[in-house]
Amino acid sequence: MTNLLRIIEAELLLVYGEYLRRKVVIATMVLWPYVMTLFVLLIGSALGSRTAFIEKLGVAPEIYMLTANFLLMSFLTTSDDILWRPLADEWQGTLPYIIASPTNRLALYIAIPIPMLVIVVLLGFASILPAYVY
Repeated sequence: MTNLLRIIEAELLLVYGEYLRRKVVIATMVLWPYVMTLFVLLIGSALGSRTAFIEKLGVAPEIYMLTANFLLMSFLTTSDDILWRPLADEWQGTLPYIIASPTNRLALYIAIPIPMLVIVVLLGFASILPAYVY
């Protein structure tokens, strides 16, 4: 258990250091659901009305699309971490060192998505919650 916590701590330092260095990524993750919602609503308004959408689904299209786009973004960013990290390690030449290390690889792959999950939850409060409150 302590080994897993140390791996999670290392992943947190790695990911947060990267995101603090590139603040544009955080701004993009906050704005992306809104931009996609605007795009889909502009196309959707040419094909149908807002009232028809509310009658069929029972919720405003803005809230529905904003939530759907946020869920899509959170799934893509988290799965991207899990799926591409081994490939990135292979391309950087560090994969043999990771495989040869005494660290449990299962614990490593369990720890990889945790920092991004924390970021996604915090961004959900920062980007989705204001739309629900308004």
